[in-house]
Amino acid sequence: MVNFSIVFEAFVNGLLMGSLFGLIAIGFTLVFGVMRIINFAHGELVVIAMYLSYWLFNLWGIDPYVSLIFVIPLLGVLGYIIQRCSIEYIIDSPHSAQIILTFGLLLVFQNALLFFFKSDLKGITGSYFSNTIQIGDARVLLTRVIAFFIAITIMFLLYILLKKTDIGRAIRAASVEQEGAEAVGINFKKIYRISFALGTICAGIAGATSISFLYASPTVGFSFTVKSFIIVVLGGMGSFWGAMIGGIILGLTESFGTLVTSGSMSQCVGFVLLIVILLFRPQGLFGSRTK
Repeated sequence: MVNFSIVFEAFVNGLLMGSLFGLIAIGFTLVFGVMRIINFAHGELVVIAMYLSYWLFNLWGIDPYVSLIFVIPLLGVLGYIIQRCSIEYIIDSPHSAQIILTFGLLLVFQNALLFFFKSDLKGITGSYFSNTIQIGDARVLLTRVIAFFIAITIMFLLYILLKKTDIGRAIRAASVEQEGAEAVGINFKKIYRISFALGTICAGIAGATSISFLYASPTVGFSFTVKSFIIVVLGGMGSFWGAMIGGIILGLTESFGTLVTSGSMSQCVGFVLLIVILLFRPQGLFGSRTK
């Protein structure tokens, strides 16, 4: 007999985690949409933010959500530097060179984190981190609910930025028609740097807000990158709404997967979803089929 309270709790937890996956994937797809580069180091940027928030909490007792005041500008600067000092030089190179560079960045970040923090799992505990709230028949961690609202707020603000500001219009123009955008005077180097910085900030916010209920490890970043890739394929490469909705779909899929499979096997559900999408709708839910 189906226990509907457990099913509803899985639904709520999947929705909360899906918003976090969606925020990470939006940063991933923003970089791809503008520069046509798949950043394999994207997940490591999430982990860097997790360790930064962990460090601020343990040294000075700064709440992980308050630490966003520091994480956002620091990750923005880091993204700007990465773009300016490395990726900018291979924008027009073959995809193989781009993959090698971003995968190399992944290894550099991963080994730097291993050097400074070792391979032990790092987490933080606070006075309210284990508190739960009741949502219908489900009890969920308060920290996950806070992270959900932060993720939704950041997605909304980023959407407003892209739709209503001159910088946002320039980013959208560069992602749709590069030659036309260049013809009207858009500075591509500036737009690329801003886009990569915004994508890094999205990853950083997700990392800082999740350290209160997830553990940080130097090697966990690649799983975030894989999830981001699954989400953008599911939603459509370069699609803002596709990344957001695809993140929620993946979160729900993994959450319900834990009800019928073991914890390790539930991680395979996302790959099954990826294979199904590639077979029946390779352009994704919100992508357009190329001819």
